[in-house]
Amino acid sequence: MDEVRDSYASHPHTSSLLSQVLLQPESAPHFSVTDGVLRYKGRIWLGHNVGLQQKVLGALHNAAVGGHSGMQVTYT
Repeated sequence: MDEVRDSYASHPHTSSLLSQVLLQPESAPHFSVTDGVLRYKGRIWLGHNVGLQQKVLGALHNAAVGGHSGMQVTYT
């Protein structure tokens, strides 16, 4: 989660959105902040950090509970 929080500072739009939600939550009704992590409709907001998006997608794809279980399991 530290990497998610750190990524906000490197992108001006996300940094601005974070400030807006903290200072005027009613101005962005679907957004919230929990422990410094921006959320959209309860889901973690990664912003426009393509590297972080790929890292999360890769981790979810390769996890035992997600992704692929191998050719035989997928095929049958």
